[in-house]
Amino acid sequence: MSLVSIENVTLQFGGLKAVDNVSFTIEKGKIIGLVGPNGAGKTSMFNIITGFYKPSKGNIIFDGNNIVRKKPSKITELGMARTFQNIRLFPSLTVLENVMSGMHSKTRQGYLGAIFRTPAQRREEELIKTVAESAMEFVGVSDYANRQAKNLPYGLQRKVEIARALASQPKLLLLDEPAAGLNKSEREELILLIKRIHKEYDLTIFIIEHDIGLVSKLADNVTVLDYGKKIADGSPEEVFQNQLVIEAYLGKEDDE
Repeated sequence: MSLVSIENVTLQFGGLKAVDNVSFTIEKGKIIGLVGPNGAGKTSMFNIITGFYKPSKGNIIFDGNNIVRKKPSKITELGMARTFQNIRLFPSLTVLENVMSGMHSKTRQGYLGAIFRTPAQRREEELIKTVAESAMEFVGVSDYANRQAKNLPYGLQRKVEIARALASQPKLLLLDEPAAGLNKSEREELILLIKRIHKEYDLTIFIIEHDIGLVSKLADNVTVLDYGKKIADGSPEEVFQNQLVIEAYLGKEDDE
């Protein structure tokens, strides 16, 4: 069963088609990879799915809802959470405060509750803190709860961003180049963490990456873009032996 259905999506900037009539599905309960060389349209597609870009044509159906015209905040409320290739934490807030901010879309108490500290507001705040602490413990950053995010090493900041996404209690977790900037050991830790999230949170996960080695270790299914077009779709074994994919990454040999 598909959780997300991308239907004939095109994104055009003037005469340039960043995404050209692309269709694929994100199956519920699976880890799905979207790969391609630089400039293939991966980030554009990611931003379309999360509502940051509006496609020129086509539909995105998420959990039965057409989300093409919805704002990113509304899409988050429906159960979609994302990380960013360039980490976007609140640098002067603590790790705990950053992760608690992931629950913002789930809060129900308004500013009056915050001003008058109503019992309902206090209960909600306790719940948010409990969820955030659980997410921090899961990814391994609990020891840094009271440290400002800007003072953490890059690899830990990446984990904090993932914890914040988990705190929103999503149906779909989208990871934008999660291995970017990580060293070899951090990359291996990330692979294990994503596998644990998939299993223990029972989450559908969508990853965009140029690192096909990482995707091949994680994904159940892979879609490949090149110059905005879909050129392959299938299991990692099938996709990474596809001649079109090999040529997209390595170039086409000149005829003798």
